[in-house]
This record gives sequence, structure tokens and C-alpha cells, in this order.
Amino acid sequence: MSKRRILIVVAMEAEAAPLRDAYGLRPVEPSPLAPLPATVVTGTTVHAELVVATSGHAPLPAGQVASVLDLIGSIPAALTLQRALEVLRPDLVLNIGCCGGYERCGAAIGDVYVASAAYLHDRRVPNVPGFEGWHRYFQRNFLAFDASPVAAALGLEMAAVSTGDSFAASTEDEERIRASGAALKEMEAGAYAWTAALYRTPLVILKAVTDIVDHTHRPNDQDFLANLRLASEHLRTQAMAFIEYAASRPIEEIGRFVET
Repeated sequence: MSKRRILIVVAMEAEAAPLRDAYGLRPVEPSPLAPLPATVVTGTTVHAELVVATSGHAPLPAGQVASVLDLIGSIPAALTLQRALEVLRPDLVLNIGCCGGYERCGAAIGDVYVASAAYLHDRRVPNVPGFEGWHRYFQRNFLAFDASPVAAALGLEMAAVSTGDSFAASTEDEERIRASGAALKEMEAGAYAWTAALYRTPLVILKAVTDIVDHTHRPNDQDFLANLRLASEHLRTQAMAFIEYAASRPIEEIGRFVET
């Protein structure tokens, strides 16, 4: 019996590193996702073949403080997942990553959630005659796989996540996030959800809270790094629990496709 192939898509190398180290995953070179700059590492567990794909890096001009930058945001996310789905043909996709959380929704530093919905908050199309279709389309939930069975099995809360390509959300963005009921905000989940839905591939999204968006007090650099370490450790623990659970269970015990 062949092992279940689980593809784990991650925006940033720092988010992928804990799983890579925990499972001793090895780089695949040349990358099977070329010409994209995505990086791929692989390995196995008793019941699963694991493939971790990050969006890769963008080189910076000489003299910059950093030599490379992680390719964050929805465009690298969608391209990387599409290419991986076509080349690697996984049975199941897991997206892990950090996010901001809203205290008004009960989010706290280090909390890990399974996404119940994925929205795009910065696709601002006016609700005027001739544009109604686009306006409604971009306000929809793009997550087509209901992962409530695995969330219940792992004892994790579920929450809606909202995606945008800017760190600083505008007032209109924040209004749309509030209207959607999203408790989490980040930069890739909506793109992963849209792509996985097109390919009718099960996608589970795990997000760990690193900062509280609606706090007036902003943590200093030291506090933020401490929060990031805490969230990353919790995310690694829950991601490994998910992999152990999902590797040998029928898809129906992980989730089911729904109309969005």
C-alpha cells in the first residue's frame, strides 16, 4: 500500500524550518517546481510521504542588509501551489503559517486555529451597477474543504482567516475583515484556498497567532521575537499532530468538500 502524499505549503523558510528539522527532510535539487523559485524538501513517516514547498526567495541588490527575501503574499502562494499540484500530485495539502489575530474574536498569542473559511479583504470592487458580480465574488469564502472533523479530533478551535497583500490594512480593509467575521489576518491563505478549490484537492489551513491586530499597544522587537518563537513551537506541535492523524485516516475523517 502506497503512503499518502501530504504536501505542506509555506510562505516563509522560518515557518517551514521546524517541520523540516523535526522530520529530517532533505532538499530536492534541482527543484521539481522550476522555473519557480520555490524550494522543496521531502521525507517520510511510517504512513506518509511529506513534501514541504516554500515560495522561495527574491534576491536583493548588492549592499542591502539581507541578501534574500522570502516571497510572501498571494501571487507566489498561488503559483507555488498550482505548480506543486500539477507536478507532485499530492493526496492532501496542509498550509501552515503565522498570522495576526483579533482580540475581539478571542485570539491570543500562541493560539493555533484550523481555518473555517478564507476571505480576501483587499479586492475592493465597488458595489455599483455593472460591477455587482465582481463585488460579490471577491467577498465570498474561497475555502472549499471543511476541516471540522480533523479540528475536532485534534481539539483545535476553528476560525475564519482573511488574506491581503499588505501588512498595513486600510480602514476599508479592516471594515471588510470585521464584516466577514474573520478572527485571523495574513497574506496567503486565500490564495491557497482558491487554487486548491480549482484542483479539487483537500486543503487544511493551520495558523498560529503571533500578534494581536486590535491592540493599541505594539510589542517591541524582543517581545515580538518571543511571541514568534512561542507561536512557531505551538504550530510545529499541532502540524505534527495533524500529519500523524491525517496520514492513515480516510479523507472523510479529515474533512469534506463543500459549496462556497
